[in-house]
Amino acid sequence: MARSSIFNLFLIFTFALAGILSSCGSTQSSLADKKNYTGDDDQYRKSYTVKFDDSEKPLRYGYNYIVSKVPEGYKVRVFHPESKMLVEEKIYSTPALTLLHGFYKSWWDDGSIREQGTYQYGRKNGIWLHHEPGQGKSSSGEYINDHKEGLWTRLDSVGVIESVYNYKDDKRYGKYYMYDGTGQKTNEGLYRNDSLIAELFKQPVITLPFLKSCYIQQGVTLSACTEAALAQYIYTTIKYPSDAKRKHIEGSAFAQWDVMEDGSVKNIRIPQALSHDIEAECIRVLKNMPVWVPASKGGVPIKWTVSLPINFRL
Repeated sequence: MARSSIFNLFLIFTFALAGILSSCGSTQSSLADKKNYTGDDDQYRKSYTVKFDDSEKPLRYGYNYIVSKVPEGYKVRVFHPESKMLVEEKIYSTPALTLLHGFYKSWWDDGSIREQGTYQYGRKNGIWLHHEPGQGKSSSGEYINDHKEGLWTRLDSVGVIESVYNYKDDKRYGKYYMYDGTGQKTNEGLYRNDSLIAELFKQPVITLPFLKSCYIQQGVTLSACTEAALAQYIYTTIKYPSDAKRKHIEGSAFAQWDVMEDGSVKNIRIPQALSHDIEAECIRVLKNMPVWVPASKGGVPIKWTVSLPINFRL
């Protein structure tokens, strides 16, 4: 089997929180599970402690999931198989599990909230919360037909407001406001179709980190070259752990690391690992990444956190 058919890889290089977390429950993922959760093995019945509601009927038990019938449809609970932590709870509208419809909630491997909100026939609608790993920053606002609309507010790691952006059809549109750690407004400006039109106080230009090999590439941006080069490196290096493959563990692992001021890579972590062997394989590969050029702010090198979802599909 070709590697491109084994792994789906999505790279994210962004300093917008909503961008970092947008892959957690997209419409694409809501339609991609039709072949998952179909196995049923009674040996896993007692693997996880679950209190079912009176109106809920368990249907199938898998190595890392439980499928049950609920009045709203079909509920799927997904667990980390070694820690036994609940990492995802979602409802589908059909027994084939092809369309998310109802309340959705997911957690990072440390038990902190990752996302929560409501799907309507495969699309996000209503108020949603996105949360960074490790009790980090959070972002909340409204989706209409899977697109961000209206005010979206970002809070820092201690719950103090950091910014407010207006969205129209999933793009920043209208006024935005920035705040300091005490909640005092420090800047404001105006966006049109995701392009910054004006700001009260001009901010230093931020350049995202990129792979050093991209210096010599012609006709492509540094970010596009970095995404392609990193994808190629991972496609040709990573191996689907045999035990995870045998037990049909699929899903999206989420990796992060810091590119330091000198371009070195530190603090590789996998806040969403799927299983211990998938976590170990991701770390092994990321430890040997190509050389980075650090991010900069106003021309001065700064530390930057890079986030990378890696989808494991059989």
